[in-house]
Amino acid sequence: MKTNFPRLAEYREVKAMGAPWASVETIDSAQMRIGYSSLFTTVRLVRSTPGYEPAGSMARWTDGYWGVRYELDNAIHGHRFNLESGHADALARFNRLAATAAEQTAA
Repeated sequence: MKTNFPRLAEYREVKAMGAPWASVETIDSAQMRIGYSSLFTTVRLVRSTPGYEPAGSMARWTDGYWGVRYELDNAIHGHRFNLESGHADALARFNRLAATAAEQTAA
């Protein structure tokens, strides 16, 4: 998505421009075992709309994306895929991680 909004802006600038904020929606989720430990985390398939998202003390423009996210040691890990063409890749990555989680749980 092409936009005339700057890639980085201060929060007050986003409000003054009337720019949209990105909205992230969880499409699906599954429990995933962390390595060979007894700890589990949730892996999520997400979709983000175009808009600004928090980036520390600034706001960063995102063109929207499909993503696969999980949290380890209070940090978010994962991968983003293009909003227009990345749905199949994001779904395949999510399914690989979810299948691995199912295999680990069964073991």
